[in-house]
Amino acid sequence: MNYNTKMKTPPNHRLTSIFSFVPVPDSWKRWTLLVAATCLAASQSISAITGNYYEIGNANSAGVSPVNSQWVTFTAQENSTISEAQINNSADITGAPVLEVGLYAVNGSGIPTGPALSSSTISPSGLGWHAAALDYTLVKGTVYALRVSTTTAGTSYLWRLNFALSGNVLQPSGAVDSHWLRGINSGDPVGTSQNVWILKTGTNQAVGQPYTSTPSQGVGSTAVAIGQRFRFDLPSSGESLLESVSLKLNIDAAPPTNPLTVKLLDQNGNVLTSGNLDLSSAAAGPAYFTIDFDESQALTAGEFYYLAVYSNSSVAKSATWMGGQTTNDALYQSATYQGTDAYAVTWNSQSTFGTPTTTDLSRDYFFQLNLGAVPEPSTWALLGIGGMVWLFATRKRRLSGH
Repeated sequence: MNYNTKMKTPPNHRLTSIFSFVPVPDSWKRWTLLVAATCLAASQSISAITGNYYEIGNANSAGVSPVNSQWVTFTAQENSTISEAQINNSADITGAPVLEVGLYAVNGSGIPTGPALSSSTISPSGLGWHAAALDYTLVKGTVYALRVSTTTAGTSYLWRLNFALSGNVLQPSGAVDSHWLRGINSGDPVGTSQNVWILKTGTNQAVGQPYTSTPSQGVGSTAVAIGQRFRFDLPSSGESLLESVSLKLNIDAAPPTNPLTVKLLDQNGNVLTSGNLDLSSAAAGPAYFTIDFDESQALTAGEFYYLAVYSNSSVAKSATWMGGQTTNDALYQSATYQGTDAYAVTWNSQSTFGTPTTTDLSRDYFFQLNLGAVPEPSTWALLGIGGMVWLFATRKRRLSGH
């Protein structure tokens, strides 16, 4: 999932409710609003938290030959021992190359430097994934390069690439990292595409950049709801109040006339909050749409939740929820951005959400949780300000004899 924490506007509806029972002149209301806004601004923070998304891709590739090595760079997200690297070939291999697959340190420009920290050689043949044994303990926060090269003359290996097709493409968690780049030989790293790769750790988990297709699922149906299961991992900011969600939708030339409904469910299918989005005037094509929930919902770290999405339109695919899909491959499904923690579901109902009708472990829909701080401190601050103003106003009336 992807998290975004944001500055919230002062909750004027709460101030209004305070003023409904506090006899305060308009001038004092304006003063109170200013103080409240200042207090809220001081209590909130602005930051962007990235989540575990993977990029949609295609079958393009980059060649590895004696004059053309390839690498990807990444920042270790935790201390972990790497036991294996998997690289993906997208076309028939020319000749019989012997490839060195190595883990390297990088210089300040993100280019592999020095001897390999760990490496092995493989002789791949055919399409698909090829494994190379590695043995190295990554240090959290350190930048590394996974490099593939060959000295076998006259041969090539085509390392599959993923491309950022447009500004609407959700990137993997490393995409905002200046070191999530692709490089060729000793030239400058290239940031427009990433090689397909997966590293396996000693605990048989996986991190990296898998190849995915780009399915979309129609949200226009009179009976069915589609959804995404996810586990809430508390971001480093500590903010856990879900205020809205952003979905990546593709709108057909004739957008749905009925609003899109999004419900947040707990792991048992109970509705926690919901929101609607009018798409009747939406422009055709893919874009992000934000749905504000009727009521904010505090999420609990480590708990599982569902997003249920549907429209009561009879037009089957006037809008689709975009996502990524892999093959049913154990390597994919052990990856941190995939697997049993997060996957697509459907329900044959738009009113009750118990056990999903279907699950698809190979599919993830693109969404972003927009978080803010839990409101209790600011709410008490507003009540305190309102109480102070009320006491002041009451004392003033007593002194003036009114």
